[in-house]
Amino acid sequence: GILTHCVFFLDDKLGDRARKSELTQAIKNAGGKVVERVGKTTTHVITNDVDYSVNFPGVKIVTPIWLSDCVETNKVLSEALYDPNNKRILKGVVATTTQIPANEQLAVANLILTSLGAEYSGDLHDKVTHLIAYSKPCEGDKYEQASKNGVKIVSYEWLNQCGSQLKRLNEDDYPLKEADVDESLRHLFEECVFTIDEDQHQDAILCSQLKANLLSLGGVIQETFDKHVTHVICRYSCGPIYKKAMKLGTKIVTAHWLDDCIRHRQVISTSDSSIGVFSSAIHKPLKSAKQLLLQNCEISVTGWQGADRSDVMYLIKALGGQYTGTFSKKNTHLICSDVNLSASQSTQSQSQGGIAAAGKKIQKAIEWNIPVLKKEWLLEVIDEWKKVDITDDYLWIKDQIIGQPPAKKQKLSHDDGDKQIIKETPKETKSKGEEAKKTKENTTPPKETVTPPKKENKATPKETTAPKEAKQNKSTNTKLFVLGSNCDHLKDAILSLPDAQVSSSDIVDDKCTHVVLNGIKRTEKYLCGCSGGKIIVRPEYITESEKQKKWLSEEDFIWDDNLADGASPSKIWKHSPKYWRDKALSDGCAFENKTIILFITKKVPPKEIIKRIILAGKGNVIECDRKSSADELKNADYALVDGDAKASDKFIKVLRQNKIKMYRANLLLDMFTLEPPISFDQYE
Repeated sequence: GILTHCVFFLDDKLGDRARKSELTQAIKNAGGKVVERVGKTTTHVITNDVDYSVNFPGVKIVTPIWLSDCVETNKVLSEALYDPNNKRILKGVVATTTQIPANEQLAVANLILTSLGAEYSGDLHDKVTHLIAYSKPCEGDKYEQASKNGVKIVSYEWLNQCGSQLKRLNEDDYPLKEADVDESLRHLFEECVFTIDEDQHQDAILCSQLKANLLSLGGVIQETFDKHVTHVICRYSCGPIYKKAMKLGTKIVTAHWLDDCIRHRQVISTSDSSIGVFSSAIHKPLKSAKQLLLQNCEISVTGWQGADRSDVMYLIKALGGQYTGTFSKKNTHLICSDVNLSASQSTQSQSQGGIAAAGKKIQKAIEWNIPVLKKEWLLEVIDEWKKVDITDDYLWIKDQIIGQPPAKKQKLSHDDGDKQIIKETPKETKSKGEEAKKTKENTTPPKETVTPPKKENKATPKETTAPKEAKQNKSTNTKLFVLGSNCDHLKDAILSLPDAQVSSSDIVDDKCTHVVLNGIKRTEKYLCGCSGGKIIVRPEYITESEKQKKWLSEEDFIWDDNLADGASPSKIWKHSPKYWRDKALSDGCAFENKTIILFITKKVPPKEIIKRIILAGKGNVIECDRKSSADELKNADYALVDGDAKASDKFIKVLRQNKIKMYRANLLLDMFTLEPPISFDQYE
């Protein structure tokens, strides 16, 4: 249910027993829990009392209307808008909407009517003062009539910001923005009816952008899929909407397809390979989000430009690989567009004169014995949906020797259009006699083929161990930053300062030292940062350090009690980042030396995110299914299971018989958002 992670207290002044019973049942039907008194685990108090207050930080106070609106819209709405003490900031406003999808119109209506003191009208009449829309072009009877009658026409963002800041903002600051399309594109999708699988696009901002783009280009959005829909937008080839679309023969596309249609100014076929090198792969949904086929692969690319380069980077990350702009001995693969070599050249000549024209990354790949791969290898991984063995068919350089120790001493090299290759430092210097002997031995290298990776033993559950700390360079204490949402603009500033790098991955792992966040929200980067005891800082740490041209102390910039009131959501204890950082330094990371069983089949919370949070905290993970035996699980400290797991489930019985403690998976989320210590018992 939408309220699975919520714990409610109902104020005694709400009414008689029947009213409270009605509210209690609504909460339970939506997955929530009701308690008899307010405590540390309470997330919400429902009351109409404008003077109600609690002594526990993080508890949100809302009116009963918030609950009914959440149930009606099937989403958790902003609690701030339903505070019983809110001023009626939009009193006197009578608003209507246009070109907003039907399912969002209800949310807008409730937002205005119940929260901000305005009135909502489904129609445009003489008393309407405001028309709310997404963006230009905005056409239709409502828009034309509103323009003639002097009705204020504002963007959807005006309403959101009024609600967020709890004050009436100047409408002139929120005009409808002209969509960035020319006249020839305004009717691009006029014959198309779209349904977006929002379960696969859980980012609300991304969904809103998709809808706005489609509407501005003449498309129609239909929230419920049926035979009238021409295109379904999915990320993965699974789920009820995807299956229905397959059955009806409806076109199934991705957001990347939409981008390419705009770029090429036409509705393109998903099978049109002339659009781009990887178009056939990115225009169709991937098979699964659960299987990270390229996990533990550090992949760099060379030779790709523009959209092709962006596409190959996306595919590497989507398949679980780590894309690196830099190229070093740590890389496992190099995917190349063309090495520009004659097929008649021998391996030896390729690794000498012929390679010189092919780019510095390829030269280093040969010296370091890293496979130089064709794009077909990556495309085959997607087609077969497995990590494909590397054979000569996928190698640009036939009979390339893979797996030999790399050369000890290398010079700094560059590749046009790519970042600088990481410099390798020689560990030892050999005598001339030893070098001569080594040279003689390597004059005619033995011919080898690529060794296929070992297959996993499928008889036992897969155990994932947090990687050990990488050895630090003794000469410097390099800072490695992972950037949160809307922080990408800080990258250049970070790289301009000494001993700092920006991670090419969005994952907070052992190598990461700092996480930069715009705010404290329950995101994966925030949760992994707390779990791993990382230094979680505000963007000002970067900008102020750049002004001083040196790294300042992090202490003044860590998300902690130096925050102004309201700077973090009330549900999140604002001392969490510093608390978990200090704990990691004194006692170790959150899950250090712990082994945790994951038996999670639901989408919320996602198993892969739970897994990464544990690994970030230096814990070990055992992923199980119902066929796992007791012997395979005996070393676990405890298990995380679905919140609605049944006692009758065979695997749950196995855990109980072996006296393995079981907790609901949302324990992991609450650990880093509620004030510690939290009682594990309440999650059993």
